[in-house]
Amino acid sequence: MQELFSEVTVHRVSDKIVTQLIALIGEGRLAPGDKLPPERELIAQLGVGRSSLREALSILEALGYVEVRSRKGVFVKGLDPSLALDPLTRILQEDFGKLRMLYEVRNDIELASAAAAARRRTPEDLENILRCVEQLEAAAGAPFWEHDQAFHMAVAQASHNFIRVHMVSHIFEFTRPLLEPWVSRLLADPASFPSLTGQHRAIYAAIADGDPGLARVRMKEHFAWSDAKIDEGYRQAQAADR
Repeated sequence: MQELFSEVTVHRVSDKIVTQLIALIGEGRLAPGDKLPPERELIAQLGVGRSSLREALSILEALGYVEVRSRKGVFVKGLDPSLALDPLTRILQEDFGKLRMLYEVRNDIELASAAAAARRRTPEDLENILRCVEQLEAAAGAPFWEHDQAFHMAVAQASHNFIRVHMVSHIFEFTRPLLEPWVSRLLADPASFPSLTGQHRAIYAAIADGDPGLARVRMKEHFAWSDAKIDEGYRQAQAADR
């Protein structure tokens, strides 16, 4: 695999490391959820000292570009929208109709994402999407959310538009507390899971065939099905509260 990082040889080393990593995120070469190489490997690739690297990572963490997880490593974060989304979270919790509006926006983004992926996908992109499909099938529905998110993120990454990647990531993380309990319960139904995996397979096949129109149609069919499941979950939640 081609190395992402290039050696830093200027005086303000930590600032240059920060600039380089932000550029890689901006180009979509580092996506939300990606794990950075271990410290020793980063030091070697960048040609810097440990103190400069750690200072740069501290700056990136403070800026919200990366997350340092104890004993796990350093991971790229989605560009943090928390301040803007906090009021919206409350609105959506109180009004399901507004949540449906958010999913209408997600539909628009992901239909375009599937079409763009069919035009721009690389062999590596196709391997990534197929791996996500197979992992979802092997999981037999649990944990549904992580595998479904991984699939949609892989499609967005194959569109080679880093803004689209971050938007899809944000919508998943933002709606998870509201939707995951409903969706996971519904997909525990053995009749639902094969439908979901079949739809993902069909989206992958259209992207692999390089057919933007069909990829868009297959994603639209998937969202029509999932939107119906969201509505069903909402009705069940309302009935349980009565």
